[in-house]
Amino acid sequence: MLSREKLLELLPHAFDETDLPLPGKTVGKVREWYPLSDGKRLIVTT
Repeated sequence: MLSREKLLELLPHAFDETDLPLPGKTVGKVREWYPLSDGKRLIVTT
C-alpha cells in the first residue's frame, strides 16, 4: 500500500481522461470505455 506522502507526491501525475485513437468512446462519471472489435470493451477508470 502507498503511504500518504507517496500518494500526494504522485497525484499530480495522474490522468483524468483518455484520448485513445479508437472509435466509439463512451464517457461516464468515473470511467471511459471503448468497444473492441471482438465484442469486448476496454475500460479505463479515472
